[in-house]
Amino acid sequence: MDLFTYKLQPGDRLLLCTDGLSGVVTDDKILQFVLTQSDVQACADGLGQLALDAGSKDNVSCIVIEVSEAR
Repeated sequence: MDLFTYKLQPGDRLLLCTDGLSGVVTDDKILQFVLTQSDVQACADGLGQLALDAGSKDNVSCIVIEVSEAR
């Protein structure tokens, strides 16, 4: 099990994904795509499609979480 701790600010986004995305699409392309999307659901859907378009042969799962307020 991996455990990471980050200090998040409102507007930050977290991407949880399988290697069907991260093993196929470069980090730079993923970042650029995430930065252009305003809706998190459309972002997650689009990342999945990006992986499929890049030829991913593995399952692709993507969750995008946007921080709405700091605690």
